[in-house]
Amino acid sequence: TDEGIISEQAAAAHQEEDDQPVFSLENMEWDARENGVIKHACASRNTLWIATEKSRIIRWNWNTSDMQDIEISRRAEDKVHKIFLDPTGHHLLISLESYENYYLHSASTKPKILPMLKGVMIESVAWDKEGATEQSTKEILLGSSGGGIYRCLIEGKEKYFRQVYDLNEAMPISGLCYESFPPKGGAEPTKFFVMAA
Repeated sequence: TDEGIISEQAAAAHQEEDDQPVFSLENMEWDARENGVIKHACASRNTLWIATEKSRIIRWNWNTSDMQDIEISRRAEDKVHKIFLDPTGHHLLISLESYENYYLHSASTKPKILPMLKGVMIESVAWDKEGATEQSTKEILLGSSGGGIYRCLIEGKEKYFRQVYDLNEAMPISGLCYESFPPKGGAEPTKFFVMAA
């Protein structure tokens, strides 16, 4: 019957999809003496962001194989602690061991210092998964090494930054996420569920 032929064709097409690898490996030209040892990496939207021990960000576009080497700071004390990339792939936060923080947009090669965040070592970020745009992070939560949770909005620079919770213990917030209720797309959210670890 025609149904049997269609089912066999669908099964064959599905089998071909299953045979495609989920991941692939590619060699990348990397000289640790020149670029520095890799400290941290993030990926989103076909772009890999690499932080090195030499306070540099390497931005590698998988589609074009374009690689940009971006200097964060020349000061010896400015070593990268962690980097955080939002789901849109446009907004990168760079936290340094010197308790300074920088912001780098996907269209820029000049990181901007975030003066409101001075003195905070970022350990985790809860991004706005539904509202972020190319121009704005929308509201995000930052977890610090000192046990604080901060609310922040960045649109090229910080629009606001304030502490919303403190563990009252010198314990890092190593994981952070939030969900809004009701979910975005409907009514304005009235409650937020925040999970911190």
